[in-house]
Amino acid sequence: MHGLDSTQGASSLGFPIETGASWSNHAMESSPAIPVEPSAADSAPLDYAPRPPGHRRHWFRRLVLFVLLLGVTIFAVRLGPQAGERAVLLYHQRGCLNYTAPPDQVVFDSDPARVVKLANDPNFVISGGRAFRRSPEDWLALSRELPSGFSPPAALLFMHELRAPGCAPRLVVIEQGGNSANPEYFLVPGGFDHRVLEPAGIQHALNDVTGPCSGNTPLAPSSRSAFRIYAGQPDPADPSHFTIRFTADGVTRVVNGHLKADGSLDMRGLYGPP
Repeated sequence: MHGLDSTQGASSLGFPIETGASWSNHAMESSPAIPVEPSAADSAPLDYAPRPPGHRRHWFRRLVLFVLLLGVTIFAVRLGPQAGERAVLLYHQRGCLNYTAPPDQVVFDSDPARVVKLANDPNFVISGGRAFRRSPEDWLALSRELPSGFSPPAALLFMHELRAPGCAPRLVVIEQGGNSANPEYFLVPGGFDHRVLEPAGIQHALNDVTGPCSGNTPLAPSSRSAFRIYAGQPDPADPSHFTIRFTADGVTRVVNGHLKADGSLDMRGLYGPP
């Protein structure tokens, strides 16, 4: 029929009818929506990959750094301008507490022939015909905090942390000095300088708690001419015990020392069998 739109037709009664795309669109608009049930895959939670281990290590390092900085800050605030000096003292003190020289290291010699040879060794100082090994830097620095003992030269016979039964640790130092009134009396009470020190802390100073020293009588006069003393050694099995080995006229002997609870030392075996 003429005059009708191409998308419309007419019934035999003259009513227009929809055809083609127009009818299809109308049907879709008037049809009710059919709900779609979600699948199990759609409702499952998303499984994200875990963060790499490096992320946790990164935060752990930050935490450690924060704790260290906090400790340094508290240390500096409490001590003020003395914080730097105390830190240096604690550094050298730690070196002294842990110090152990090799057991075959010579620290003192009075044999004339051997002293001549040691005169060419930069580790030794020759004084009065005797050879004294130079002390380690940690002890030289720490000893400045103490009343003067032996004046240089002085041989460091033993230095290490010791602990008497039931007591706090102590720093024990034994030196053989070159200005002793009786320099031929080696390793006898009064013939050497001994110190027992309470270690310093962040808020307390280094404290000298040295007690008396007991031991054997002086060596026989015939054994005074040729001495060689080796570096003393702590006893791994007994934290209060140490030994100092020496030779007297070619015979080897051993000194056994013990730290007592009152800060005194007991040194035995000066001329007994090794």
